Amino acid sequence: MEVEQRRIWRWIGLLLLVAGTGVVVEYVLNASNRDSASKLVATFLSVASTATGVAVWLGKSPRPTGASRSLLERAADELAEQVRRQWERAATERGLRSPEPISVWWQWSRQQVTGPVKAAVGGARFEPLPGMSAITARKLRSGTIKDLLGVYGGLGSGRLVIHGGPGAGKSGAAILLLLNTLSHRAKFKMTEERARVPVPVLFTVHGWDPDSEPIAGWLAGRLTGDYALLRAREYGRDAAARLIDGGYIAVILDGLDEMAEALRLVALRALDKQATFRLVVLTRSQEMVAAVSGGHLRAAAALELCSVQARQAAEYLASTQTDPAPASWQRLLKHLRDHPDGALAQALETPLMVSLVRDTYVPVVIRSTN
Repeated sequence: MEVEQRRIWRWIGLLLLVAGTGVVVEYVLNASNRDSASKLVATFLSVASTATGVAVWLGKSPRPTGASRSLLERAADELAEQVRRQWERAATERGLRSPEPISVWWQWSRQQVTGPVKAAVGGARFEPLPGMSAITARKLRSGTIKDLLGVYGGLGSGRLVIHGGPGAGKSGAAILLLLNTLSHRAKFKMTEERARVPVPVLFTVHGWDPDSEPIAGWLAGRLTGDYALLRAREYGRDAAARLIDGGYIAVILDGLDEMAEALRLVALRALDKQATFRLVVLTRSQEMVAAVSGGHLRAAAALELCSVQARQAAEYLASTQTDPAPASWQRLLKHLRDHPDGALAQALETPLMVSLVRDTYVPVVIRSTN
């Protein structure tokens, strides 16, 4: 209803201007007294400008206040629950919710993908999320996946880049960050406090053409298409756009490295200029380094996922076996511990490969390592 009313007011303004202009032109062309005609033109321009301005103002999207804010907060809460269920299933399928998932560490990126750390922590674009403190440069040196929530919620710039090699655990880190953020959001029983924690949504950039479509418009389309609740009549046809504009949405974008090389540069520039929401970008390291030659995501904190060490891999694999472990597994674990720089250790440097070994390594293959 609000959308239709705004459209009607915009048409009223346009019709006023067109109709009035036609009347004045007709009078001026047929007037015998040019002085009177000039005065009429001046009067018309003043009135038309005021009337049209009022119509356009009435047609603008209002800031969410009162009932409309309450409606957006309810939509955000419903969206949060749907997003939580969606990614809880994904986390279970990926083994991210196992009692002791493999520990993944990150460090401040050593690659040339962002600016100085002080730009990320010194910005005042975003206040810390409720219940969190502003992040410091010291806390950005290194940490675990669990520490990502504090980094994300305390960054003044609100911008985070997570990169690593293939299979390094970027998607898993993003899913856990999203779920941890939603858990933090759910702690607040007061609607006003909960609304200050934007709902994180995770999308791949597939289908976005940064050359022709602003990021906010593309995101609104993805939200509306993927979450039926945002198509409900009670929230209006532009519910997704209003959630974005109102600061109720945070965005995690995966797959930047899968875009065409030329589009990566354009996408980074577009995100840098257009993103007004909290933003997390996931990408492979090599592609990110190449992309920033055309301009980086300014004030972002860039975190690089670390390789899994042989000792970590051995401890994790041992925890997934019976105690004592089968003889074949004992030989594998001993080999890992005794040769931390060997070929097997190098093959198990990523969470993906460790998980594959956990799930598919059979005794005959294990025996061949000796």
